[in-house]
Amino acid sequence: MPSFHGDPEHPAAAAKLPEQDRSKASHERMIAATRQLIAHHGSDDFTLKDVALAGKVSVGSIYLRYPSKDRLIRTVLSLELDRIAAEEEQMIRNVLNKAFNLAEAVALYIEGYGHLLAANALILRTAMNRAEHDRELSDIGKAQAEHSVAAAMQIFLAFPEEIGGPRKRAKADVAFRLIFAALAREFGLGATRDSARWIDWAAFRKELALACLAYLQHAP
Repeated sequence: MPSFHGDPEHPAAAAKLPEQDRSKASHERMIAATRQLIAHHGSDDFTLKDVALAGKVSVGSIYLRYPSKDRLIRTVLSLELDRIAAEEEQMIRNVLNKAFNLAEAVALYIEGYGHLLAANALILRTAMNRAEHDRELSDIGKAQAEHSVAAAMQIFLAFPEEIGGPRKRAKADVAFRLIFAALAREFGLGATRDSARWIDWAAFRKELALACLAYLQHAP
């Protein structure tokens, strides 16, 4: 007997699902395929035919849900940014649970945030590039950026007695922006990588943690 296991477009397989469930499954494959193509290319340089082939759906079914490729990509990137924000929140909770002082908090945060950016660099790079000409996506990205600032400040300000000087919030804000600028360069987010010389990024992150800690603790 021929098998259709693993072939969701086979008529016999589709017949096992109610129409609404088949439509939902098709949409999920559409979204997953678009996400995979963005992650593979590191950009949106692919066609809806590529999405259809990767997701085992028809181009027509894509147009039934999305009037354009832009709308599909915006939807997928918005979902991905929401997912990344949720992962960031979990990372923040982990750091707060593990850190017993400011030095540990800074080091753990840089390590956790670095892993988060590394795992999602291609998605983030695509979102940043599109945000330059997509107002809706730009607004979502800005909101997430502000959330990242607040999350980092929450970690640093958990140890206020260790932050030197009266301007603790301002220093926590600057520390985050220094960390993001350095890590963003590492993963080519918003800027090209430093190609002038080879950098041991693992060692660099440790030095970055020490530099940020010294800045936070310094009492002018």
